[in-house]
Amino acid sequence: MTQVAARSPGSEKARRRRGKKLWAKRVDAEIQRDLLTDRLGITALPKGPSRTRQRVVAWALIVFVYLLGWGTSTQAAFTMLLNDGHYPRGPYTAGVFLTNLVPDALVIVAAVLGIIWFLPRTSARTAAWKTSLRTVPIYHALPLVVMLSAAGVSTIVGLETYDYPPREYPTDALVMMRAIDSAMAGPCEELALLALPVIALRRLGYSWTVVCIVASCLRVPFHMYYGWGSILFALWAIGAVFLYRRTCAIGAIVFSHALHNFVIGLDPLVPGIWQTNIIVCVLAVPVLLGYLHRQRKRLRQAYARH
Repeated sequence: MTQVAARSPGSEKARRRRGKKLWAKRVDAEIQRDLLTDRLGITALPKGPSRTRQRVVAWALIVFVYLLGWGTSTQAAFTMLLNDGHYPRGPYTAGVFLTNLVPDALVIVAAVLGIIWFLPRTSARTAAWKTSLRTVPIYHALPLVVMLSAAGVSTIVGLETYDYPPREYPTDALVMMRAIDSAMAGPCEELALLALPVIALRRLGYSWTVVCIVASCLRVPFHMYYGWGSILFALWAIGAVFLYRRTCAIGAIVFSHALHNFVIGLDPLVPGIWQTNIIVCVLAVPVLLGYLHRQRKRLRQAYARH
């Protein structure tokens, strides 16, 4: 009787279980390495007086862009937070639309110029169209999960949650203006509060920890009108940093945010269209499952070659 034949069924099952556990650990390790891959590849400037001057410029630009784009809204958010959700707002008008549009345009221009200035030419790359397509539902789902988590935590610990009071839209044209106004948050926030600090700070030698802290400090304050649970929106900022670092798909991130806000803004004109956001979020599930399948397949092929 050979040694293989002498093995008991119990020992064979135990061996298979150990093999599956080992394979699962290898897959998990491979996925973790892949998710933490820095595809931006931004090389830091060498230490010296030039980098110190550039750091001053970067911090000044980040603060300037934030105050230009979100200084007023941050003040309004904390006013509402500290007054138990009370914040007077009049009807939406064309004047309000133009008042919001001008600083939004300036923010985008300043952010793009800053990105061009700090982004090294050797690091400039665009995401593949498949990567961009997969990024849209992932980024669509990220803020939704964070918002639901913040609401859940607020409910559990007894924190109040608020929202801006609804506005009146006398005409359909004003509804469309409001939808466009909301969609501008896509390019404004993701270029000025994500791409700019990531590229500038990494170029100037700051760690990813510093980048995540700065991104959180930029993303949270003007969302505080939701209540103290909005502090968890820092997870949104951190998730956005890692998604951008992994994919380079800033265009997809901008589009996802703009689409989300545009659909919500358009809902008074097209009732029920907000459900489009739910559909896009659900698409994140097959995207994630497909990613896991590709990683397992790639790992099997790598082991087969060796």
